[in-house]
Amino acid sequence: MKKFLITVVLYSFTLVFLFLFLIVMFLYSTKSDFELDREKKILNTKPSLISHACGAIKLNNKFNIYTNSLEACNEAVLLNFEYIELDLFETKDGKLIALHDWKRFKAHINYHDISERDLHSNHPLDSKELLGVKILDGLTVVYPEDIRRLLNNNESLIIVTDKIQNFELIEHNFPVDRVLVEVFSLKKYIEAKYRGLTPILSINPETPFIDIILVLLNIESITLKHKKNYSLKTLEKIKNIQKSGIRTYIYTINDIDDFLLEHVKNSTGVYTDYLYYNEEQILRSKKYE
Repeated sequence: MKKFLITVVLYSFTLVFLFLFLIVMFLYSTKSDFELDREKKILNTKPSLISHACGAIKLNNKFNIYTNSLEACNEAVLLNFEYIELDLFETKDGKLIALHDWKRFKAHINYHDISERDLHSNHPLDSKELLGVKILDGLTVVYPEDIRRLLNNNESLIIVTDKIQNFELIEHNFPVDRVLVEVFSLKKYIEAKYRGLTPILSINPETPFIDIILVLLNIESITLKHKKNYSLKTLEKIKNIQKSGIRTYIYTINDIDDFLLEHVKNSTGVYTDYLYYNEEQILRSKKYE
């Protein structure tokens, strides 16, 4: 009897939470002109491509990924990517910088003459320490002014942010109608919507009833990780999410065969390091040397 009462109480709290959350989401669920305009631009025949961490860039006869470099961003623009994804972090003195993670970045700039990633810490550096540094001895570090220049020179380009959850810094540095912000909790999703940003909620499609929950909470955009071994039940949930009209962005796909899977083809956008459309809209892959 005691166990039954505990179960009833837990379910009651869950229902109350969902009810309150639905009220909040109703108040802040009006789509902006930016979102409606974006929807019109998205082709139903294929997902848009998102250059992951700016995409792969060739340096010293090798394609490098995760650089978040200016050269990689410029190449993504030349390859007609509609979205460029950047991993943004704060420096020790509170300035924005694009990098995948501090350990990798320190290895890429050979910080203290150490090129091994695992020998570095994830503690941020001061911006003064980064003056004039080059990534992998040849690539340029990206700062907010570089991103603003990219947006100014490419009217249809959209920036997707990852890692950074300081919305004030995003608002201060970028035009918010040209930025999609990945968030990692319902609380941050609500906060971003309240501030007039366009959030994308990161979810795990294997979560029980996630397709139903997202619809009930009126979530408009999600990201999910691509896996080759999702169960049929999980794939069905992803299909239900997509059929409900929720914009679905999938990361990271570098295999053409994976790109042709039904749930990938039906997504809004796909993160990739080195897949792209050519002029004839045929998907191709750069070959690593």
